[in-house]
Amino acid sequence: MGADKSIDQALSYSRIMTPALIFLLFTEGAYAIFRSEGNAKLVMIISFIGQILHLGIPVSIGQILMAVVIFTTIKVIAQVSGENGVAVYSTGLRYMHFLVLPLIGISSSVVTVVGAAYGARNRKKMLVAFNYALKMWVLVSGIMLAVTFLAAPLITKMLPGQRAGIY
Repeated sequence: MGADKSIDQALSYSRIMTPALIFLLFTEGAYAIFRSEGNAKLVMIISFIGQILHLGIPVSIGQILMAVVIFTTIKVIAQVSGENGVAVYSTGLRYMHFLVLPLIGISSSVVTVVGAAYGARNRKKMLVAFNYALKMWVLVSGIMLAVTFLAAPLITKMLPGQRAGIY
């Protein structure tokens, strides 16, 4: 995919990480269930009856599909513009992830609070938490959007492709 110099290191890393992915996916799925349910003990007991697979499989499939899409995109970029194109794409993707992290934090926290309120059958608390998280999500994403537009010239000058003459 355009990274000829580091292919041996990547293969060595993937030989170790690939078998460990099953544990990573299981742990992440279980962690999400525990957070959202609000009753960790009950969820732990139920998860041994197979409900964790019922809830975790759609999330796992979504993650796998996302990895396939990113892999395919990087492969096409590598064929079209080589290592510099992959570097530019990867840098942009990392910047996007940096922007999305606060939104993921808000989403994760609202799942916990709403799940606990749902478990307590407290509809009012559930709606208050959801509305507050929605307002925070819009505010934070609006600020990040404004900063990105204002800093776009500076951000593009820092990209590897700018120095390599791709733009």
